[in-house]
Amino acid sequence: ATSEGGGAIAFPVMTLALGVPPHIARDFSFAIQSFGMTCASITILGLGVAIDKSALLWGTAGGTVGLLLGLEFVAPHLPPAYAKILFVSLWIAFAVALFRLNASDWDRCVYSSSKESDAAQKETRRLEAEREADFEVDASKEDDPEDKKRNLSARTQRALFLSGFGLFGGLTSSIAGSGLDMAIFSILTLFYRVNEKVATPTSVILMAINAVLGMCFRFAGIGGEYAEGEHQAVWNFVAVCIPIVVIGAPIGATISARVSRHVISGFIYFLDTIQFISAIAIIQPWSKPYPNNIGLSVACVGTLLIGSRFF
Repeated sequence: ATSEGGGAIAFPVMTLALGVPPHIARDFSFAIQSFGMTCASITILGLGVAIDKSALLWGTAGGTVGLLLGLEFVAPHLPPAYAKILFVSLWIAFAVALFRLNASDWDRCVYSSSKESDAAQKETRRLEAEREADFEVDASKEDDPEDKKRNLSARTQRALFLSGFGLFGGLTSSIAGSGLDMAIFSILTLFYRVNEKVATPTSVILMAINAVLGMCFRFAGIGGEYAEGEHQAVWNFVAVCIPIVVIGAPIGATISARVSRHVISGFIYFLDTIQFISAIAIIQPWSKPYPNNIGLSVACVGTLLIGSRFF
């Protein structure tokens, strides 16, 4: 029960190691997270673990739209090999960005929410204005029209950023069954400097909601119909794993609430690195017939470079 839920493990293992078609692996990821992350979410709420409510609201809104658009217009047209390579390349880029941030400032200041981060930025701007104007700015002027305008602007910007990343995460989830959790986790930790111990449970609850919606959309036929036997294959996989995820996910949520943020980050580095190395070793994009060898290599390198810059 981290920002890399069961789907982030299931999708690469099933597609790369077991040769399961990506759309089957994706729907399996939705299903196990519907059970596992929902149980983890109940545990998180029961323990009273801090979450970012703004991220939960706007991430869910953007993620739902992205999931719908992705299931209908993106996932059905993306070749399997590209889905695999894009998934692992994107998240190794995020892991590198998070590692660089923590390595450069191990004891950096972190916040309990994106709202608190915005408030801290506001206070920083006030102090800078004091220094420039050489007089004290009264921070208690709640009725200042300019101050109200800036507060509204900060809230609007936060909603746009979080829903935009949610949209991107929903698109990723439509391809791999996972991604909204990592997308929101990334903007919270890298942009808003939210504590990983807050960003993690927030992303878990987000992905639980997104996974349940993903299964509902697939049951409604959104994203294409199953070929003969595929629906049963998904549920055969799910039946085996349900007893594991409904126990393992709450345990993971409890552990995440107890360990330091650096331990959580280290776990993410490890998982993303193993996923990427395994994917490259199995897919071997350079060995594919032309033009896929060039296309896959460009997709991998391009995603790494753009992702590193993006994050």
